[in-house]
Amino acid sequence: MMLHPDDIIKKMSAALGENLTGSEIKISSDGHLRIKEQKILHLKVLRNSFHRAVSLLAELSPLHISCPMATIESPESIELIYPFMIYSGRGNFSEQPVIMRVDVPRDDFRIRSCTDIIPGILIMEREAQEMLGLVVEDIPDGRRFFTPDSLEKGYWPLRGKEPEIVKEETEIEE
Repeated sequence: MMLHPDDIIKKMSAALGENLTGSEIKISSDGHLRIKEQKILHLKVLRNSFHRAVSLLAELSPLHISCPMATIESPESIELIYPFMIYSGRGNFSEQPVIMRVDVPRDDFRIRSCTDIIPGILIMEREAQEMLGLVVEDIPDGRRFFTPDSLEKGYWPLRGKEPEIVKEETEIEE
């Protein structure tokens, strides 16, 4: 059974309570000759309930990761934006996009792995570790995937910190 986005919000709210800190349904229109409207569900959850929220979505339908994770940085935290699709393959335009957001504080930059729910999320989690410095707890394979082992410790390509360049002092010959 496919739930309407309003019913998904009610189910998530009943299960998560105050840990669901935001929900919104946005409508997007695509197409030229036959315009198709799609409802996009946006959910915001606290970090301590993120794994449970993903599990609740997976109870509705197998989850599909629709594209790489996006992020929004602020001085205190980095917001991780997970793009999921539910109800894939149940008919034309039956997919329900679900954008789940979770803030992770910079001073405790960790989150629990969701590979036990969605095995295919492993590459996204490995990318977040390498590119952002996120610590993914319980990740089954935390090896580097995108960057070399020689990359400077403490430098993450998708964050604002620049790598420290060590210059050796040399004498200038005249």
